[in-house]
Amino acid sequence: MLTSATTQNITAWDATASDNCTDITITAALSGATTATGLTTLQGVDF
Repeated sequence: MLTSATTQNITAWDATASDNCTDITITAALSGATTATGLTTLQGVDF
């Protein structure tokens, strides 16, 4: 049983990308103890 969690309060873990195109979207899916889909940021996620 998880008794404590850490909340990611900054965007330092967010992925970035660049290209000649203007429309770049990165999404993440989490599985395991922390689950989520369609994330565009990890800010506010509890780990």
